[in-house]
Formats: sequence, C-alpha cells, structure tokens
Amino acid sequence: MHAAPENDPLVLGYFIGNEPPVEWRESELVRAVSRRTATATQAKLKEFLAEGTRRRAGKEFVLAQLPKYLETVCGAVAQVRSEPPAAGTRYGGTMADEYFVAARIFDVCSINVYEYEPSGRSSTQGG
Repeated sequence: MHAAPENDPLVLGYFIGNEPPVEWRESELVRAVSRRTATATQAKLKEFLAEGTRRRAGKEFVLAQLPKYLETVCGAVAQVRSEPPAAGTRYGGTMADEYFVAARIFDVCSINVYEYEPSGRSSTQGG
C-alpha cells in the first residue's frame, strides 16, 4: 500500500478502484473469475450462473459481490491506515442506482462520463 505522509492535509482519502467492470460490463468480471483457478468467488459465481441466464446471473453476481469486495478492501486499508480513510470509488458512464447503493460505504462516489458535449442525462434518469 502506498505510504502517504501521516496527517498530510492534502490527502483526503483513497479511491478504491477506477471504473470497475459493472453496469453493462459484468461479463468482463464473469469471464475473469471463470478463467481463474478454483476460488470461493468462482464457486459463488457458478451458483449464480446455474440459476439463470448468463447476462442476468452475471449482473446479480456483481451486485451481490461488489459490496463485499468494497468492504474487504476498505477494511484492509483501515488496518494499515486509519487516516486518511478509504474515501470513495469511481464508476464509468451511466450507472444504475443499485451500483450507487453498493458504494454507500464511501463518502464520495465519482462518475466518469466521456462525451464531447453534455447530453443532459443523469444516472437516476435511466440513461
């Protein structure tokens, strides 16, 4: 883990991940977990895949596992550094509300949207 100077007033916290494979990219995570050696995460994925279509099961798997992942990473950060905290995460594109709920443990959730001009859409307007 990066060792930031203690009590540095310019370090507000840490962002956990940058544009994780969520919201229309669940298949990337499903493929990555499927191709690895046997793990508890892979076993859980196989349970989800056995219960429904690959697309729906992939999204349900990501939504179920994302809070656990974020809590695990934030817990690891807290064990090493109590200040500054793990302050947020960053998603890419238009996000469904379920993904914002998964990031509720953070103070900040930023959204990267790459467009040449504003479209007037927001994540809560359904894209």
